[in-house]
Amino acid sequence: MKKALAALLIAALTLMGCALAEEAAVPELIEPVGVRLDTAKVVRQDIYNMSYYDAAVVPYTEELSFTVDGKIDTVTALVGDVVKKGDVLATLDQTDDEEQAENLRQQIDYLETELAFAKRSDKLTLESAQLELEQLKAQAKSGGATDADVKLKQADVDILKLSQQQARESDEFAIASLRRQLASVEEKLGDNTIAAPFDGRIVYMQQVEKGTWMKAYDPLFYLADDTRLSIDSAYISASVTSSANEVYARVNGVDCAITAQEFNWREYVTIALSGGELRSGFDFVDGAPEGTESGMYATVFVKSGLVEDALVVPANAIYTDESGRYVYLIDGGTRTRQTVSTGRFTTTLVQITDGLKEGDLVYVKE
Repeated sequence: MKKALAALLIAALTLMGCALAEEAAVPELIEPVGVRLDTAKVVRQDIYNMSYYDAAVVPYTEELSFTVDGKIDTVTALVGDVVKKGDVLATLDQTDDEEQAENLRQQIDYLETELAFAKRSDKLTLESAQLELEQLKAQAKSGGATDADVKLKQADVDILKLSQQQARESDEFAIASLRRQLASVEEKLGDNTIAAPFDGRIVYMQQVEKGTWMKAYDPLFYLADDTRLSIDSAYISASVTSSANEVYARVNGVDCAITAQEFNWREYVTIALSGGELRSGFDFVDGAPEGTESGMYATVFVKSGLVEDALVVPANAIYTDESGRYVYLIDGGTRTRQTVSTGRFTTTLVQITDGLKEGDLVYVKE
């Protein structure tokens, strides 16, 4: 009886071992049951990364401001107005400057008159002192005066001459100082208007009225030229555009070449410190496409990392484990794990540098 049980146990263990052996021989599933798989050929083509940025078509715009401080006198343009080159858009009230200039002119005239009179008086006084000196010298020859008297008189004449010179230099310095002040005020008097530098449209202006104080170079108007269009996009760093293989824009369904505008670092720092949004500007290389208008939506594309004629597979054909990257190669209906070396990656493609050849068929997870 024990021998029979032993025989049955041995038989059961043998059958279990065979079953395990058969299970071990079943190929490893690529994906769980129920996941649909597809295939793709290994091909040669260019591979690159493509980034895109929201943008818009904008007109050339220029800030217009006064070059001197002052109070607004007149404003002759409003937002939306179309203006011609040379049109006066605003003026400053320069009554105070004009009064200051007139006061300075009067002071200068008065001091110059006083200076001329002082010089004539100095000349007469000096001539009189020199005459007395000559008379004293003559008396010294006849014994009527001593050499000490002559020397003392000579010292008096020298001191008089020096004091007159210093006094007149001080007067001339005062006049020169007033002249500099007058020149500064007169320079302001020539910059009391803002005129349109080109034909365009007022797209923005500060809310001002007569008497509003304006600081020099504080923008009052923004003038746009709708005939000179460019691209305004989300910020793209100069390092990205300079290293890119290609940068272009798509406007109204048309791809067009563009070039980055020179970056204004002072403006960049100002915007960054104020917490404003950084933007990038681009010019059309060959002009805007026909039908392009200000305000149209655009997209800026940046192509980078280009590898030409690369051996590529879809990105979802690549698998990774602790041993590295691999694909499932299909050859005559047989599925084989194949280790590969990779190069450039994009969101959809992967460059194969070793392990596959053009025309190979690989599994692709759909």
